[in-house]
Amino acid sequence: MDLTEEEVQKILRLVDELDYGEIHLEVGALRIDLVKTPRGEATRSTAPPAMSLRGTNAAATPAPSMQVTRGDAAADAPVPEGAHVVVAPVAGTFYRAPAPGAAPFVEPGQRVGAGDPVGLLEVMKLFNSVPADVAGRVVRVLAADATAVVEGQPLIAIAPEHAA
Repeated sequence: MDLTEEEVQKILRLVDELDYGEIHLEVGALRIDLVKTPRGEATRSTAPPAMSLRGTNAAATPAPSMQVTRGDAAADAPVPEGAHVVVAPVAGTFYRAPAPGAAPFVEPGQRVGAGDPVGLLEVMKLFNSVPADVAGRVVRVLAADATAVVEGQPLIAIAPEHAA
């Protein structure tokens, strides 16, 4: 059984009506962790918890004034010829690590397998794992940690492994 976007929206509305609380919900491969703090209490960091959502059923309309920030100066350099670029499947906030203070999923020079997580994408407080599309070596990280990205924006460049 999968949740529809309408059902997810209904859950979000119910949580919004609460003064505070937590909801942890799992349906198949989809896991949702929602935490709401009382008004006036310090809010949690905007960095993601470790892999809060697995799956790609979350969809959202980005805020019209979303600011997009590129990664470091190396991100502005051209992607090496033949590199495969992993792009953001939807607009959201890109995170390089599974939790605040944790090591990034990938670093330049690191080998990744097809399907390995290379980051997280937060959409409407839900976190989606961003997988590598191909096996190979990470050439360059193209988006900075904890920055807003748009659908189709390059995130990670990978030099693909060639079958022998």
